[in-house]
Amino acid sequence: MSQTYARRLTSGRQCQPAGLAAGRRSVLFCNASAAAPVAASTAEDKWLARNVMPLVESAASAGAPQLAELRAACQQALTTMRMPSTRNEEYRFTDISPVLSSGLALAPADAAVDTGMVQQLALPEAAGSCIVLINGLFRPELSDLSALPAGCYVGGSAGAPADAVQQLGAQSSARGGPFAVLNGSLAQDALVIALPEGAAVSQPLHLLHISTAASDASRSSSNGGSSKLSASAARLLISLAEN
Repeated sequence: MSQTYARRLTSGRQCQPAGLAAGRRSVLFCNASAAAPVAASTAEDKWLARNVMPLVESAASAGAPQLAELRAACQQALTTMRMPSTRNEEYRFTDISPVLSSGLALAPADAAVDTGMVQQLALPEAAGSCIVLINGLFRPELSDLSALPAGCYVGGSAGAPADAVQQLGAQSSARGGPFAVLNGSLAQDALVIALPEGAAVSQPLHLLHISTAASDASRSSSNGGSSKLSASAARLLISLAEN
């Protein structure tokens, strides 16, 4: 019997969705049997219809097939979901209007990043256990996994152990919020960390998230002439076998 922990990330605030039970999750904005994909025109919320639905197809076409069912379910939930305001109890003190007044553009999956900057951000105590994600996606060429024990899997969903992959989205059925649904609809892959039975990690795991701007073409907006926010949807699933 294994203990499985799943987190979904995307930056910004964590919220509550229609179509998923209450809970907390996140989508990263920087200046984040399956139902069929839905068309942009079917979203009831105007901001979602205008800014999120157009990105859904791009995320699905570039996304890992292991997340296809999760993406489809979240995309279906978008059709009736409403973004919260300060009139909602959970958001009385959380004003997300700056996000809702902006457009969105998917951050590039293959963004170039200065390796010197990555080295500066890495924690000394996590030498050999630093996992780098750029715009929500694992970048092995920038990561250092040399101190991890044999049998430990760190990578995308495609090569992850089958029993771990089966847990993708399991937490979403019990917890979630509007930003969790946004994350699931736009997520292209998940970082999976799986430790086999008897394995032990003797030092901290440092998950280093770096976000970049969207391309100039993607950021140009017809929405009032303002630039679009760069959005990425990172997901993390950790599967720990009994020690």
